[in-house]
Amino acid sequence: MNRTMESPWFLVVPGAVAVVAGIAIPAFPQATLGVIAFVFPVVLVVIGVFRILSAFLSPRLEHGRRRVLTGTLLVLAALLALPQADQSLHLLTLLLAAYWIISGLNEAIRVVLRGRTPERWLDLTAAVLRILAGITALVYGSVALLVLVWLLGLQLLLCGAITVWVGLDARRAASHP
Repeated sequence: MNRTMESPWFLVVPGAVAVVAGIAIPAFPQATLGVIAFVFPVVLVVIGVFRILSAFLSPRLEHGRRRVLTGTLLVLAALLALPQADQSLHLLTLLLAAYWIISGLNEAIRVVLRGRTPERWLDLTAAVLRILAGITALVYGSVALLVLVWLLGLQLLLCGAITVWVGLDARRAASHP
């Protein structure tokens, strides 16, 4: 194995960059939303194309049809949203809200059908909170996007700090055998 790839700096440097990004993202939410508005449709196109391609590799025809349909819808939504950043952010908010509502309903139904279990109330509470988050995102779309920006920043900050800590700890361990 290449000795340079074992260097703790391969953890410390990316971790430090993540920490800086984790601080900068919530500090400049408008710029972050601008980047998201451009990147989001591009990601949808990539996911959509791969869904369509995977349909032809699926051994089951019904799965292939669904993949072609969802892939095509993703590509069309992205192509509609790409020219206008506001549309892209609005689409992102609607998709996020729909995901939260549908997954919350799905989880609530699953919990009810599963019957009584010790963790039932926790699972049902999580499902209801997800549904409420989706409804809130529909009603207050810009707030949902701002929360996403803050969560992204927090995730980068925490994961980056942990990565830096692990890298520095590896450096200390390497210097004191």
